[in-house]
Amino acid sequence: MEMNDLHVSTFGYEEEIRVRFSKTVQIRQYEPETLEYESTIKVNKPLRGIDRVVIAELAKSELIYSCHLALLSRRIIEKEQFVNVVKCLEEEINALDIKYKKITGTDMKETLMLRYEYEAPVLNADVAEESTDAEVNGDEVNGAVVE
Repeated sequence: MEMNDLHVSTFGYEEEIRVRFSKTVQIRQYEPETLEYESTIKVNKPLRGIDRVVIAELAKSELIYSCHLALLSRRIIEKEQFVNVVKCLEEEINALDIKYKKITGTDMKETLMLRYEYEAPVLNADVAEESTDAEVNGDEVNGAVVE
């Protein structure tokens, strides 16, 4: 049995995927701080091995991003460091997508139904005026209340 065969097999039960990420940083001399992030994803259908790996890696990437965003907002890391982390995460996700396509023959986004919860409106002259009015009035724009 090859690893690719294992990746496309299913175990046939509901799954819970738990991901953890921790990072220790020096706040001051002799004063380390450990940031810990955890995410649990419950899936109510059987997953193939490759889907399980992809979901775990995407969740881990979100945790790493959140951690570094918090460090940036607290000015513990510089903007350049944050940008480098984001680039590395994007490269890893793109490499995972390429591997996913090689193994399954399908696109990772379509198979896992990855989509944005909020789609930004297409701005043209008419829509831009409506969006500005909505922001001022606290109206609903594409299902989201703007306050």
